[in-house]
Amino acid sequence: MLYVSLFLGGGPTWFDFLLKSFLVLAIPVSIAYLFPRYRTEDLLRLMWKWPVMLGLIGIAFVI
Repeated sequence: MLYVSLFLGGGPTWFDFLLKSFLVLAIPVSIAYLFPRYRTEDLLRLMWKWPVMLGLIGIAFVI
């Protein structure tokens, strides 16, 4: 509720204030449920597959 008061301007009515408070709580929770928790092996495989290859292509393009 402090976040809503300080950074979102509170609310003109109690309903608006509670709605903003609910959204501040609901957005991170929904993001946590939508995106799975990756294991270290999965992230390493993903990083070696796409970003490193794109970086090497970019370096080759510059040279």
